[in-house]
Amino acid sequence: MVYTILKFLIRITLQFSYKRVEIIGREKIPKNKPVIFVSNHPSAYLEPIILATWIMRPLHFLINGNFWKVNNIFAWLLDKIHGVPIYKSEDGYNSVKDNEVTFQTCVDLIIKNNLLIIFAEGTNNQVRRLRRLKKGFAHIAYKTMEQHPGADVQIIPIGFVYSDPNILRGDCSVIIADPIPAQEYFRTAENTAVFAKNLLVRVEQEFNDLLPTITAEEELTFEEAMHLEASFGKPFIQQWKDGMTRLRSGDFVPRNDLVNALRTELWEQNLTFSDVVKSRELNLFHKCFLILGFIPAMLGKVLHYIPYQMSHTFVKKRIRKNEFYLSLRVVVLMLNLMLYYIVIKSIALFGFGTLAPAFLLTALGLFAIFYFDIFRIWKARKYQDRF
Repeated sequence: MVYTILKFLIRITLQFSYKRVEIIGREKIPKNKPVIFVSNHPSAYLEPIILATWIMRPLHFLINGNFWKVNNIFAWLLDKIHGVPIYKSEDGYNSVKDNEVTFQTCVDLIIKNNLLIIFAEGTNNQVRRLRRLKKGFAHIAYKTMEQHPGADVQIIPIGFVYSDPNILRGDCSVIIADPIPAQEYFRTAENTAVFAKNLLVRVEQEFNDLLPTITAEEELTFEEAMHLEASFGKPFIQQWKDGMTRLRSGDFVPRNDLVNALRTELWEQNLTFSDVVKSRELNLFHKCFLILGFIPAMLGKVLHYIPYQMSHTFVKKRIRKNEFYLSLRVVVLMLNLMLYYIVIKSIALFGFGTLAPAFLLTALGLFAIFYFDIFRIWKARKYQDRF
């Protein structure tokens, strides 16, 4: 029940936090087979949150086991959202021994046709390329088939790409690859090590179609190429793939120093390079919309300023890594809006005898979201000469 309620609430919050979340390949997920998703990990918590809210079946995922030690209430909540504790070597020998229990828990989950997602890179890092994968997912698959001969375990690589992981109202693309039948590798492997090595090679090959195939040195260059392909109405998946084509064209001349210098300035104003590029496409319709919609949009913004700004202030003071910012802000924003609307609806119902003022407030808030998407692009036009 807790999982279902949070899934519904977070889905609504994500719809407002992102312009677009594009998920390609949901139909590839088998309905009656054990499934292990193998994913990249560019943010702290957004990947499992997004996947869990956009697919019907419950999703289980590994979380740092130290979070269970915060307090009993938090531990209870982690259990309810289908978290499974995992420990790192620096947590100590006894904690790592607990991972054997974790691996067995994962086996018991997927053999019942539950969905499990594993972030095989091990840590989160705001990069768009695939980092080196660890073999934990392969060991879980091997253990499952060893204990349950004939289990048709499916390994499904899944790639997450964000337009900008630090900005609200950005874009996210999620591409789900074709399932890899782990039995094909299990039957021919001499032992766990051989199985893991061969399966890992296959999974890394699949990621070539899911993520930008770039090196660490090309991260900044790809960011420029990707944003230069931005256009109104273009799906973000197509945008970053067009960016790859531009990067490999041989005619592209990167401006890394310029991009690096301008990026922080744009972030401070909640803008992206894509906003700058799209600002060149603004037409008379957009300008009329900005003029005519100014008053209701400002009302919507002012009336939602408290929950919106509190989420930013609360999270900004508490995070140490950028990877955690948007993940935590989405959750805090959801809680703030819940409390805010409970108060507003209570005042409307008991003060006016009707919920009409609360519905009007909601409508103004929704309008403000879409209005300021266009307003940010209009605001970014001053950077046209610099990018």
